Amino acid sequence: MKYHILQINLTDAEVDLINEKGHDAVARHARHLNVTISDKFDDLLIHDYDHVADFYTNSLAEVVNLGNADIDRKNHPQINIVADHPDQGLASISEGDIIINSETLKCYYDTGYKFIALDVKPEELIGLIFSSPTSKSINTLEVA
Repeated sequence: MKYHILQINLTDAEVDLINEKGHDAVARHARHLNVTISDKFDDLLIHDYDHVADFYTNSLAEVVNLGNADIDRKNHPQINIVADHPDQGLASISEGDIIINSETLKCYYDTGYKFIALDVKPEELIGLIFSSPTSKSINTLEVA
């Protein structure tokens, strides 16, 4: 099964701004910290995240195990790094990451000790893991 991995991937300019002015200087970083600290998902915006990789495993637990293994992630057959900047692209799988099941499009937030199912509609994934609203994966799902 294929899982899409989403992480907050700050640019060098965003890191410089945070270092200069503090965590609130970059809105998506501040929201990410608020959600991570409080486990209140009202502030979570799916488009604050970057689609950094696809993992080919059988379960969420295997995604975490593979994402934290001491391996060469760039050359592993079960990992496809899709980030614009692969050297910066994929951190270990950890608290604050979002994992999307490609078959069901269900989104899960990794709290570090469990997965929380997020209420994200498939159309909200356009531009993130789908390039257009006509993507076959969206059209073949029944949206409740």
